[in-house]
Amino acid sequence: MSAPASHCARRKGLCRSHRRRASIGLRRITNGPESTCERWRPRVASRGVSPTSTAQLRLPADAEPFAVVEHLRASGLAVLPAWLGVSSLAAVLLEHEQVLRRATGGPVPAGCNGIGAVSGRDLRRKQPVLRAALDGAWVREVARGYLGRRCSINERIVCTHERRELHPITAAHFDTLQSLKFLLYLLDTDERNGAFRYAPGTHLGNAEAARRWRAEGGRARDTPNVATEEEVAALESIVGPAGTLVVFDSDGFHSGGMLQPGAERRVVRAQSYPSPRLHLHPRRLSAQWFRETVWNPLLRRAPVPSRPATSGNSRVRAVPGG
Repeated sequence: MSAPASHCARRKGLCRSHRRRASIGLRRITNGPESTCERWRPRVASRGVSPTSTAQLRLPADAEPFAVVEHLRASGLAVLPAWLGVSSLAAVLLEHEQVLRRATGGPVPAGCNGIGAVSGRDLRRKQPVLRAALDGAWVREVARGYLGRRCSINERIVCTHERRELHPITAAHFDTLQSLKFLLYLLDTDERNGAFRYAPGTHLGNAEAARRWRAEGGRARDTPNVATEEEVAALESIVGPAGTLVVFDSDGFHSGGMLQPGAERRVVRAQSYPSPRLHLHPRRLSAQWFRETVWNPLLRRAPVPSRPATSGNSRVRAVPGG
C-alpha cells in the first residue's frame, strides 16, 4: 500500500534535501507517522535518541550510515566499538608510524606528543590503508548525509602519538570552525591513556552561539569557544578497544584526556567540512575576507566575547620535561 502524499513517499512530493539523502540509502524511512522531510531537517534532534549518555550512542561495527547520521543529529556523537578489524588495524598502525616518523624524524620520545599529517598525493600513494579506512564509501555516506553532498571529505588525515604524562592533551572546547570528525583508536583506550571526552547534545547550542558571534560582526577565528568549569564537568570519556571509531560534530564540547604514568595514546583523525566552508585566515578578496576585514569594521562594532577563544589551536604542544 502506498504511503500518503504527506509522508513524502511519492518522488513528486519530495523536497530537494530529502532527494539527496534518499540517494545514500535513507529512503528506507519514508513510511511513518511524521514527514521524513521534517525528520531529516538539519541539526534537529530526532526522537528516541537521548543526548544524555554515551552508552546509548554506541552502535554495532556494521551500522548503516543513516543510523550514524541519526545519532549525530540528536547528540553530536556516534561510537562504533571495534569498527576496524584486527588485520586492517595492524596495517593502519604501520602506516601511522610511517607518517609520524616522516614528521618527527624518528620515534616519539617519552615526555612528548608527536603529530604528523598526510594529504593529497602522499595520502593516495604512500598511505593507501589509511585512505581506505577514513576515505571509503561508508565514511563518505556518513559525511554527506550529515553535512550535505558538497562537503569536503577527509582530505587530510592526522596521526598522533601522545606520550606526555599528567598533562591534558587539549583544552575543553568546541571547534572554531564546524566539522565532522572521525577519530580512530589504534590502542585499547580508557581514562588512563587519555580517552577522548565529549558532552553529548551541546553541539546545537554552540553552533547557534558561533553563528550569532559572526552575525554580530565577530571574526570566525576569534569565536569564543573554551568551556567553563561547569561545562567541563559534563564531558564523558569515550572508552573503547583498539579499532573503535568515534564520529562527532566538532560544535560539541570535547577534549583529549590526560595520560597517566606509563600510558600512551595512538589515534588517527580526519575531518570533513560543510560547504561553503569558513577559514581561520580567509583568502584575500574572498567573500569571508571582505566581510571580516572591510564590511564589519566599517559598519559594526566588534562584539564582546563571553568566554576565551582558542583561535583554532586547542592542542597543548609539549616539549620534553615541559
